[in-house]
Amino acid sequence: MKKTLIQRADVTESLGRAAIEFTNISGSYTDLYLVASLRSDRSGNPVDVLELEFNGDSTNRSSRRLYGNSSAADSGSFTNGRIGLTNASTATSNSFGSVSIHIANYASSNAKSVSVDNISENNSGAANYAFQEITAFLWDDSAAITSVKLIPQLGTVFVQYSSASLYGITAGNDGITTVS
Repeated sequence: MKKTLIQRADVTESLGRAAIEFTNISGSYTDLYLVASLRSDRSGNPVDVLELEFNGDSTNRSSRRLYGNSSAADSGSFTNGRIGLTNASTATSNSFGSVSIHIANYASSNAKSVSVDNISENNSGAANYAFQEITAFLWDDSAAITSVKLIPQLGTVFVQYSSASLYGITAGNDGITTVS
């Protein structure tokens, strides 16, 4: 397996950026892997909801999550592109949430299966807002994925110093197992 950096996005604007989007993604890889460090400008709550969108399409999306915080664990289902939580403006100063997203067989004509692992951290008195989640996400569409967008659902922008990197994963041979 080989991992190749396709694109990197850094929010350098002092006013932030409404979304982080990767476009013109080649279909030459087996899977996609996106990692990000994010914080939104949402006020009044230490977390914001992350939304995932492919090819500019906000339909045919569903997800199931398992999450926990310092006092409870729970699960839930969504149909609005929700993939997890990230830090918002009232979380611990200068802290960012982390997310990793694995998009399997993104160029196939089948529905796209996605696995997400994320954590939002807050150490400033509201310990219940330090969430860790795993999410199974499905985009039920036959189109190859050519663009990926992360959006803060409740805030207006990802703040300065948020960043994301998109990698292409190429299946390969390890000398024992052959992947075709």
